[in-house]
Amino acid sequence: MRIIIILFLLYSSFSSWSQEEDVDYMAVTAIMLKNNYYDRARSSLEKIKIDEEDIDLHKYYAYWGLVYISEKKYPEALLNLENSLKFYFEDTEVYLYLAEVQFQLEHYNEALKSLEKTSQEVRNKYTYTLLISKVYWELGNKSKAYNFLEEVKSPSVQIKKQMWSRLVESLLFQQSYDFLLKNWKIWDQQSLLTFAAIYKKEKQNDLALEVLERMRWEFPNSADVVLELAQTYLYKKMKFSAAMVLEESARSIPSLAYEASMMLRDMGFAYRALNLNLAVQDEGKALKNRLSIYLELEKYTLVSKLEPILEQKGLLSDEELRYAVAFAHYKTGAFKRSQTLLNQLTRDDLFKKAVEIKKLISTCKDQEWSCLETL
Repeated sequence: MRIIIILFLLYSSFSSWSQEEDVDYMAVTAIMLKNNYYDRARSSLEKIKIDEEDIDLHKYYAYWGLVYISEKKYPEALLNLENSLKFYFEDTEVYLYLAEVQFQLEHYNEALKSLEKTSQEVRNKYTYTLLISKVYWELGNKSKAYNFLEEVKSPSVQIKKQMWSRLVESLLFQQSYDFLLKNWKIWDQQSLLTFAAIYKKEKQNDLALEVLERMRWEFPNSADVVLELAQTYLYKKMKFSAAMVLEESARSIPSLAYEASMMLRDMGFAYRALNLNLAVQDEGKALKNRLSIYLELEKYTLVSKLEPILEQKGLLSDEELRYAVAFAHYKTGAFKRSQTLLNQLTRDDLFKKAVEIKKLISTCKDQEWSCLETL
């Protein structure tokens, strides 16, 4: 109850800004920025009239600089941060923000000069280390860039990610993988998936597989990991390995069954796909997938027999499914039912296909011998 009351009071205080004339909008802005509420910070700053109020212009322009950085409006951020330093040039933290803006604008030498003006307190922040490393990297001094990261006593996850990235960018792929393994326990699932994706992009598929296979045991219930692993095996033309991964994992991850079954079907493992489709929990998806598998296997009689349940579930409103059933009826010789379904098609591409099948049906009726192969 106490929390609810506090939240109500906070809401009341913010909603009444327009009613109060003595609100300290500079203080409000500082709080909003500290909590990353940049839209609210902007709203607060817009209420300040610098020609009518006695305010700290150094902070005022610095706050605007931070708002513009959040909006990625770097020229505006640059102008405001430079204005801020005109009123108080000893605030070395502003130089850190200024360097970030200069870096984004590709003014690397100016960014380095700004970083040189920061205090030791600012230099102890990991954001400083990341930024100065990036600046030296862009200036071509790659060894110095990496040394800045390596010399940090207690490196954050962000710094270690950048160290890994620098090794990859230097084409030191095996070293990057060794570094990744050495720090394995600090990475979350999304980071590792990103690393694997980058290895694939760099055509280091074996390393991507190494990462994903380890992840499969580290995150046994992750459908994302399994699908990415299967895709990587497919990329390497290892279809059977991909199929085995999907089939095994779908038994313990029910949510994976539908996508795994579709992938198995597309890979040509129709009977495995059909077996796995039994585990699909969404009946509509399972029916659609079963129909596709039957078509793949040319089991047209089985497709025809699905019509009543497809109709009952309202799935025949999908014209592609309606066409598939009509085609199956044609292949089994149920011409009248096939024509009934074909006559209901309106989509241009399917309508054209329907016209062709109707011609074939007409020919079959006139010359039964011409349809022996079809039937």
